[in-house]
Amino acid sequence: MNNIVSKNTDNNAYMHMFFSINDVVYSVPVFCVVEVIPFCQLQAPQKLQKYTIGLLDYNGLMLNVIDMKELLGFEKQPFLINQKFILLKTEDSMFAIVVDDIKDIYDINSANLQIAPHSSQKFVQSIYNKDGTTVSVINIPAIEEEIRKSEIIEDEVFHLPVLSSEDSKIAEARALKIREKNSNYYTVKYYEYIKYLAFACGNLRFFVDITYIEKVIDASSVTVTNIPNNTTYIEGVINSRGAFLTVVNFSNFIEQSQSENVLHADKKIIIINYDDLKIGLLVDKIYEISNVSKDDLVETNDFSAICPFIHNQIVKNDDIYFIIEIENLFHDNKMYINE
Repeated sequence: MNNIVSKNTDNNAYMHMFFSINDVVYSVPVFCVVEVIPFCQLQAPQKLQKYTIGLLDYNGLMLNVIDMKELLGFEKQPFLINQKFILLKTEDSMFAIVVDDIKDIYDINSANLQIAPHSSQKFVQSIYNKDGTTVSVINIPAIEEEIRKSEIIEDEVFHLPVLSSEDSKIAEARALKIREKNSNYYTVKYYEYIKYLAFACGNLRFFVDITYIEKVIDASSVTVTNIPNNTTYIEGVINSRGAFLTVVNFSNFIEQSQSENVLHADKKIIIINYDDLKIGLLVDKIYEISNVSKDDLVETNDFSAICPFIHNQIVKNDDIYFIIEIENLFHDNKMYINE
C-alpha cells in the first residue's frame, strides 16, 4: 500500500484574506480574522464616534463597526445588503469593518511585500502584487489606534445605515439570528470557538479547521503532473515549496458530481497539514471564514457510508456546511492505494 499524503517540509504559512473596497483590493492576516458575517442590522450607540456606523452585538460583546471607506478617504456611499462585516481581533480589542466583497484567501510570501507609498502608509502597512493586481495590506493596529483616539461627536444626530425596505427586513432577520445565538452562550465561550474555512464542491459546502491549512492556491497557478493510478480522485502531483504532494479531487473523493459551472482553472487547491503530513484538496470555490462553537454542531448521517471523516454539520446563513474532521480524513482508507 502506498500513502498518498506527503511529509510536511514547510510550516511557514502566511495566509491573508483578500477583500475589495471601491474596487481596490486589500488584505488582512487570517489569524486576525474572527469571522465574516453578512451585513446586518446594527444598534445605535449613545454617542457618535467618528468612523462608526453602529454597534454589533457579537456574543455579548458590543463591537464598533467601522466604515472603511470613510477611514480610507473614499467618498461616502450608501451601504448595501450584500456587503460584509469582517470581525477583527487584536491583543487588546475586537472590532468590525465594512467591506464590499470577500475575494479569496491566499498565501503571501513576506519576501514579496513592498513598503506602501507614503500617502497610504497610515492604514496600509505594505503592498503586494497578486497576478498583476496591487493588494494593500491593512495595518490593523493603526486602525485600532485611530478608533481609540477618534473624537466622539455629541452634537450630531446619529443615523444607522439606511437600506431599502426589503433589505432592511433581511438585515433585521440576520441580526435576530445573531442575537438568538448570543442568548445561548456567555462571552467567555468565544474562546471555545473553532475557526473554519468554508469551501464548496458542486452543490455541497464544507468547513475545514483553518489550523490545518498551510495555504490556498489557484489551480491555474501550478502544473499538476498526472501519475499512473486506478482511482478517479487523484488529480496528480504538484511541486509546493520544493516538495511534491498529491492533489486529491475532493468531489470525486466523496463520490459527488462535479460542478459544471466552474472551470478547472478557476478552482482552488487547499494545502492541508496534519501530523507532519500534507495533501492538496482540489475544490470549486473558497467562501470565507467562520467561527463555530462545538455546541452548534449537529450529527449527520448523510455521508456516513462514504465519508467516515464527516460526522457533523451546521446551518449558517441558511446554508448547510459539513464539518471535515482532518484526523479522520488522513486516516481514511482511500488515502492509501495499491502500488
